[in-house]
Amino acid sequence: MKLIQLNLWQGRLLLNTLELMKQEQPDILCLQEVTSSEVEGSGFLDTNSLQTLLKELDLPNYFFSPRFSYQFMHTKALYGNCVLSRYPISNQETRFTHGEFTEDIVLNKNNHSMSNAQFAVIKTGEMDLNVINHHGYYQPNPVGNQTTAESLQKLADWVAELSGPVILAGDLNIWPKSPALKSIDALGLNNLTREHAIRSTLSQVHGAPIKDEIACDYIFTSRDIEVTDFHVSEKLVSDHKALILEFEL
Repeated sequence: MKLIQLNLWQGRLLLNTLELMKQEQPDILCLQEVTSSEVEGSGFLDTNSLQTLLKELDLPNYFFSPRFSYQFMHTKALYGNCVLSRYPISNQETRFTHGEFTEDIVLNKNNHSMSNAQFAVIKTGEMDLNVINHHGYYQPNPVGNQTTAESLQKLADWVAELSGPVILAGDLNIWPKSPALKSIDALGLNNLTREHAIRSTLSQVHGAPIKDEIACDYIFTSRDIEVTDFHVSEKLVSDHKALILEFEL
């Protein structure tokens, strides 16, 4: 099976993303910064990236968890995380690690630091797979802060309650040496980003001044999952790079 993790950057490079996905043919996608609305994108901020993904990819099962809504061209657009799957999704749940869903945010004016985690059970046919998709609390320092640590502790506590194989994926907005990762480390999962010494998961178009030294996107797997391949794609699909995992249950 194959899972891809990607911060979609609201679909700014969606054609590139679709090309990669059609080439890789993932079974599961864990995406952050996904948008959804009833109008076509503006060309800069694509407000219906979810609808385009569903139309273009053979991943009919999806679970969308918006973090906030905003007004665009006289309609409402939603912004959040999404899991897409070739297999049925059951027992889906959204939990906020910081803040709560907020209506009618004005971009670049209102605080939009709320973050949520998606908990989904993928019915693979072999056994149920727990997939958690998370966009971590954002603040500029990749080390994180107290709020980062508190948010990840909430996430770790929830993951600890699960039984069966687990994959946790997301843009956590911190690098591997951050003390805030201690709560996730305590779960005993394989941190593939750290184990493979990934130097950066930010692409050349990201605005971070030290983007070549920040690995902030992660895939974690439980010990009962056999990882057959893990790598970071260098294809330009977003301001983040796509993480590609191949595995067996």
